[in-house]
Amino acid sequence: MDILGKNMGDTLYFVDGYHGGVEGHMPDGAFEDILDALERLPEWKVSFEVEPESWNDLKRKDPTGYRRLKAFIKNEKTAGRIEFVSGAYGQPFCWAINGESNIRHLRRGIEEIRKHFPNVVIDTYAVQEPCFSSCMPQICKKLGYERMSLKNPTSWGGYMQKMSGEIVRMESHDGSALPGVPRYECEELVSCSATEAAGYDFRSIDGFAEKCVKNGIAHPVGMCFQDLGWKAGPIVTGKDVEHVTWREYFERFCDEPEETVRLNQDQILCALPWGNLILQQMCRKVRKLEWGVLQTEKLLSFVETQKGRQDDLQRLLRRAWDELLLVQHHDGYICATTGGSPFSSWKIRADYRTMYGEQLLKEIRDRAMELMQEDATASEDVEDEAAELVQMNAACVGDVESQAVAVGGARSGALSSVGQYVRVYNTTGGHRDEIVSVDIALPKGSQGVRVTDADGKLCQAQPFIKRFYDDQSPDAVRVSFSVCIDGVGYRTYCVEPVLKKNVWEKPLAKQTVQDTIEVENDCIFAVFDKNCGGALVKLVEKKTGRNFVTPGSCMGYFRGFLVEKNAFYTTKDKRAEGEILENGMLYTKIRFRVKNSICTVETTYEIFKNSARIDVQSLVIFPEKTEIGYPWKSAEDEEYYDRKRSGYREDYKFGVQFPLPKAKLQVIKHAPYDNFVSQNTDTRFLGWDEIKNNIFNQFLDFYLEEEDCGLAVLCDHVTGYSLVDNQFALTQAFGYYGGFWWGYQPVVGISEIGYSILVHAGDYLAGEVASHNSRKNEPLLPQLLAAKPEVMEKQLFYIPDPDFELISIFREDDQMYARIFHHGMQPKRLKYVTTLPGFLKIKTDLNGKTTETQTDVAAPCEVVTIK
Repeated sequence: MDILGKNMGDTLYFVDGYHGGVEGHMPDGAFEDILDALERLPEWKVSFEVEPESWNDLKRKDPTGYRRLKAFIKNEKTAGRIEFVSGAYGQPFCWAINGESNIRHLRRGIEEIRKHFPNVVIDTYAVQEPCFSSCMPQICKKLGYERMSLKNPTSWGGYMQKMSGEIVRMESHDGSALPGVPRYECEELVSCSATEAAGYDFRSIDGFAEKCVKNGIAHPVGMCFQDLGWKAGPIVTGKDVEHVTWREYFERFCDEPEETVRLNQDQILCALPWGNLILQQMCRKVRKLEWGVLQTEKLLSFVETQKGRQDDLQRLLRRAWDELLLVQHHDGYICATTGGSPFSSWKIRADYRTMYGEQLLKEIRDRAMELMQEDATASEDVEDEAAELVQMNAACVGDVESQAVAVGGARSGALSSVGQYVRVYNTTGGHRDEIVSVDIALPKGSQGVRVTDADGKLCQAQPFIKRFYDDQSPDAVRVSFSVCIDGVGYRTYCVEPVLKKNVWEKPLAKQTVQDTIEVENDCIFAVFDKNCGGALVKLVEKKTGRNFVTPGSCMGYFRGFLVEKNAFYTTKDKRAEGEILENGMLYTKIRFRVKNSICTVETTYEIFKNSARIDVQSLVIFPEKTEIGYPWKSAEDEEYYDRKRSGYREDYKFGVQFPLPKAKLQVIKHAPYDNFVSQNTDTRFLGWDEIKNNIFNQFLDFYLEEEDCGLAVLCDHVTGYSLVDNQFALTQAFGYYGGFWWGYQPVVGISEIGYSILVHAGDYLAGEVASHNSRKNEPLLPQLLAAKPEVMEKQLFYIPDPDFELISIFREDDQMYARIFHHGMQPKRLKYVTTLPGFLKIKTDLNGKTTETQTDVAAPCEVVTIK
């Protein structure tokens, strides 16, 4: 259709092409249609942002079209008319996942594409939907990409902030940069779904080039990757339209960019109906699988250093990675809550893929640990063990301090063969001094346990009895004990039954006559009030003495707007049932429950002896369909196109409330392979054309600059948040008219999320917020051994500085690699200790190629790869 037939006087360069694939949309015959059009229209050029696994499907279902495409690409006369861009395996919303997944998407996708088209060059990052993140210039640069586009014509889920300039230098926090075409300063939004340069709408694209030239854009370019399956042909035509690929456009017009733009998440303006239960639970499953794949990869790498190559397990790991990458597809997020074919299948696919991925990881871990069992020596005779047990317990007293005195000299620092040996694996790169729990069975007649480390040193232990014998002695117990371990590796402990009960003078938690539960450990003093719905009324960080709960207020209560009642509902004035579920010197678990006709709120807190972090599990049950959220309902004939959407107002959703101190706050946001200071201190917006970045990805830190201390919140899934006048709220549930294709979805059923509260002295680095996040999500892995092992401890990779996070250790061919992320915003020297066999200590790019510059200083927020 000649929509630009008139003589505009200015050329519009246009990047046309297709996106989609077997995951989204790729009907049979689509490529035959495209190839016919390419042959018929020699001036037309196309780019393919096609899910890489689609080429397998095309080869199988349409071998003729597959061969025609290969021939077209191989032909020197026509090859330049097709460019493969992006290459991401699952086409994710890059801002919604973790940083390492973004790397694996591109590497895995390019690998798959080159199986079919070996000579294809993929060096342009360009996407149809808002699949961006601030780390992408760094990642793309280190993967060999040469250019990028920040235009996303399909903008249902969001868009990029406007930027001045025709081509600018797009820079990540570490200083890596690529030339990029931005969304122009004069490039407006169209309808509720697109940007002006997309060419979807005659009224928007007509005159676009002329407008751009008047605003200093000498070579205006539009872009649209059409849906695979649309009738093939140019979406924009006319005598003033010149079709180009991105590679061609940059080669012709890209001089050294005059302007540099430091990307951060505040410029990535994306939004989804956070709090919708379907989307919420999908995000939780995806995040769990993200952490699980990385932890399992490190565990398997460790086992391979001890037991040799495990190719079968590596193949299973690759399948688990593929399941993760596919479930991270952007359509899985934006279509998760829709009902009606074909979009309803996204939730089903997410459930299946995350479940299958978890099963694969479990098999890998189980088989890997079975290999490590071979280190254990044969058990001694049972009768000899029993006799030694009786002698050992004769001198034993119940409390830990006395046990240490009674046993210290007599045991000569050696572990007894009596008891259960437990090997504890750490997959994080840093120091860990924390609590691990393991389930064991005790012999009949024993009353407690004693735990010693590899040197015979007594460890504090806290058993929780799960089952009794008929004589009321403990049968099955969960033993929690203190563990100290540095870096990736393991330490071995011995859990022995004793004849005295474990007792302690001062458990962490206590009930008070004021209807509160007080918890005090080495780091914090916390008070929970039953009359405030079980919320915190005091939270003191001991190093600074700072109480982070505003006097007269409380923290951790719930609030949300009930549309039917036209009023806010809150739990802070509700009476809660409260109970201490477990309590000892190492660990306490307490639970509060508020129940009424609106909902049942159940909040469970876990606090450990030597940690300032409070881990929270929040469960809300809505027994009936409840309308909760901002009271905006579009007119019936405007539901699809109305720019205003109830789901954008996080402050009206059912959220966990954190009234922050009325002081100057610095908001530190984590993003995929980035940390930055957000300037967004008021997150309210209602319109699609007003989006602000209110996305919570892993952690936020609120730093009180004048007092040099802070409060961090960690969350187990990507979600939304509200920040208004120092009132922070973490979104828990939303149910009303979502607008667009999300439709009317009142909340009903169970909403469950996990989050953590961490108060700290200093900034987010001094508070080791990132380290807490990785330790929480990569728990210590205990393994019960058949007998005493020959080797009691092993260290593979240790990074003493908590500013650095060991993301993964992985093998490619016969070379081991370590991926490390620097969380700091200033350059810093990276120090590590490793016993990885064949490790060269050479810095590489993300393809494993040695970098020209070898330095041990990491740039701010740099992704470091070492082999």
